[in-house]
Formats: sequence, structure tokens, C-alpha cells
Amino acid sequence: MVFVTTLYVIFCIILIILVLLQQTRGGMGMLAGSSDTVLGPSSGDFLSKATTMFAIIFVAGAVVLSILSSKESILDAGAAEKAAQTRQKQDQTDQPAPASQEQPAALPDIPAPDTSGTIPAE
Repeated sequence: MVFVTTLYVIFCIILIILVLLQQTRGGMGMLAGSSDTVLGPSSGDFLSKATTMFAIIFVAGAVVLSILSSKESILDAGAAEKAAQTRQKQDQTDQPAPASQEQPAALPDIPAPDTSGTIPAE
């Protein structure tokens, strides 16, 4: 999952660079001058196709990452559920057998302490 995410981030960075390198078609770009002098007159075709390709990869990658993360969370939930069931079974087997209906043994007769507040003389 980490590899796929890293690869996706790299594609995103390349897409950003390709979009920034696109030829300007009016707007603020006309004030800054033409980009044909820097990139050449034929660079628009290649950059447009590359941008389209990376945009498709961007959307497909988002879908793939969404599916992978949902499967991972489902697997995590399934593993947690199995662990809870295993613990529940262990708790049931670890419990002592139910006590029999016998009465506990009677305690010996022990006199209650004197609480009258007087101290016996010696």
C-alpha cells in the first residue's frame, strides 16, 4: 500500500509540473508574454497529450487507492471481529465450572468483640 501511495504522489507531482508548463491561452498569460519562445512552438502537442495521460492516471489512481483502503479497512474490521470471537471463546473455556448446589461449611462460633468502651483491668 505504501508503494502504491508513493507512486501516486510522484504521478501527482508530474501532473502539476505538466500543467504549469502548458502554453497559456489568453488571460493573465498574455500580459506576461508568449511561452513559445521558452518551450518551442511544437511543445504544446506533447505537453497536452502527456497532461491528458497523467490526468487519466491521476483519476484511476484515486479510484485504486480508494478501493485498496476500503479493502484494508474491511480486512482490519474482519481481523478485529475474529479476535473478539476468539477472546470470547477463550473466556468461555477459561471460566470455572458452575458451583454445585451444596451449602458452604458453617463457620465456628466466635464471640463478638466487646464494644462497650470500657477497657478490662489487668
